[in-house]
Amino acid sequence: MNTTEGQTLAVVNEEVPGGFVGLPRSGEKSSESVALELVGAVELSRGNLSGAKGTALKLPVRAHLMDEFFGTSCYVGSSASPITLDLTTGTTSPPKPNKPITGSEGVYESKEEGKLVLYKSDSLVENAFSVPAAKGCGGAEESLIDPIVNSKYRLPSAAGNSTAIFSGTSEFASAEAVKRSE
Repeated sequence: MNTTEGQTLAVVNEEVPGGFVGLPRSGEKSSESVALELVGAVELSRGNLSGAKGTALKLPVRAHLMDEFFGTSCYVGSSASPITLDLTTGTTSPPKPNKPITGSEGVYESKEEGKLVLYKSDSLVENAFSVPAAKGCGGAEESLIDPIVNSKYRLPSAAGNSTAIFSGTSEFASAEAVKRSE
C-alpha cells in the first residue's frame, strides 16, 4: 500500500509481457514489472464519479520500472514531475491523436451506513495526460540507459499519446471504517 497524506493506492506489480526490451526470455518467467506509486494527494469527486462527468479521481503517480538490469531507482515521473491522471467515468476530450473514450461508474453499493461505498465493475478512463522521461535507470550507467528507455517508449510523451484505464471495483471508506477493518 502506498500512502500519501492519509490517502492510499494499492501498489500492484504488473508483469511486462515480453519484458522491457520486447523480447521474451527463453524458458524463464519474466522478472520485469511496473507499478504505479502515489506521489501526491488524491482528489476524489463522488459526484463526478457517479455522475459520469468531469474528473472523478485525480491521481498523481510515478511508474516504477523494475528489472534487475535497471536497478531499484528507475522511474517515469516523480513527486516534482508526476504523471497526473484525471480519471473519469464519463467521456474524455483528449488532444489528437487520441480519440474520446468513455468510462463507466459501475454498480453502486453502500455498506456500514454509507461509511463504505463500492462501485463494482467500474471503469475510470483518461487519455489526455502527458508522461515525463524515465530517470534513474541502470544505476551507475544511468546516463546510458535512460536515453535507451526514453527512446524505446518515446518519452517524454505529450498529452494525447497515452491511455489509462482502471477497471474493477473502487472502494471508498471513512477513516473509521478502515480502522475497523484492520
